[in-house]
Amino acid sequence: MMYHYHVAVEWDMQLRFTDDVFAPENTCLLDLLERDPTRGVRCLVFIDQGLAQADPALPERIHHWFAQHEDHGVHLAAVPQMVDGGEQAKDGLAVAEQVGRCCLEHHICRHSYILILGGGAVLDAVGLGASLVHRGIRQIRLPSTVLAQDDAGLGVKNGVNAFGNKNFFGTFQPPWAIVNDARFLRLCHPRERRSGLAEAVKVSLIKDADFFSWLAGHARHLLDEHAPHLLEEAVQRCAHLHLQHITSSGDPFEHGSSRPLDFGHWSAHYLEVLSQHRLNHGEAVAIGLAWDCCYAEAINRLSAAECEAVIESLHDMGFALWDPVLNLRDAQGERLVYQGLEQFREHLGGNLTLAMPDGIGRRRDIHSYQRNTGEWALNRLRQLQTRLCRTQATGPCS
Repeated sequence: MMYHYHVAVEWDMQLRFTDDVFAPENTCLLDLLERDPTRGVRCLVFIDQGLAQADPALPERIHHWFAQHEDHGVHLAAVPQMVDGGEQAKDGLAVAEQVGRCCLEHHICRHSYILILGGGAVLDAVGLGASLVHRGIRQIRLPSTVLAQDDAGLGVKNGVNAFGNKNFFGTFQPPWAIVNDARFLRLCHPRERRSGLAEAVKVSLIKDADFFSWLAGHARHLLDEHAPHLLEEAVQRCAHLHLQHITSSGDPFEHGSSRPLDFGHWSAHYLEVLSQHRLNHGEAVAIGLAWDCCYAEAINRLSAAECEAVIESLHDMGFALWDPVLNLRDAQGERLVYQGLEQFREHLGGNLTLAMPDGIGRRRDIHSYQRNTGEWALNRLRQLQTRLCRTQATGPCS
């Protein structure tokens, strides 16, 4: 005999936008912390070392904020813990174990909160640890980079790399809340700010043609320090589109094969590895998007003019759309980057499903990838990059 049971689980998470979350008078965080009126609530804070270097007074400001609000029942369980940022944070399980040890030492329970301040790698690694302790401590993410605020810090995934594979170990646990602090954006290095724009272009190409037009129209000014509102608007629009997809697609935990938000990523993930992370994630995604848009032109999903508009916009944002690692080949003369297709196929469970634009602002998946078409697309990309470098005084050239 066979019996069938259905378990339905609902998750709620909040997305807040604020400026200077740890200013004493800012109550954004206070409003998010549910607490027992008799004993309050305890919080453990983890900070990306890179953010701490950009804002040396941040730990002291956190101490001061909690001291100001102790009467409201919020308590800092320990001094803020530092975590090495960048891809080293995701190199195995060391950070997750650090989170576990700290939770054990400071008696963190399931009614506590873990606050994670940092870039996407730190959010992923600390988030994994938080999801494992007591089968899940409530986590509040405070992304500190453009990439983290408009993409990596959103959604339901936690993970680290292992055995040469991106996000090999991971869990699905939505955060209690995400707080996007505009102050953190102003602390970012220009390269970090640019990196996050690639994800905004990505989501606009498959979800929102008007947003792509807006990005293209402001491409040369999005990093202008004298117009920070442009970058903040790009982050907000991208974040909303990202979460709208996750919460309405019917597959937040990726049980199926279609992963629209990974458009351009099959090659990007492998380009990061091939460059030994000289290319950061956003830089690799920009190349991956450009290549896939050229592929989409080849299979009549984008017109030549639409493809060129994408390439020009990425170029105007300051992205280099060609890198020498694209020329690396194996003993049989095959480009090494194509190994990214096989890793992507395996991650999906054996069936290749790649998101492709179907005109700007729409998406239709493909289930096979022709290498000869991929070569045509790479040649087309190289030609467009070369032409832009010859005719424009702005943008990177390689």
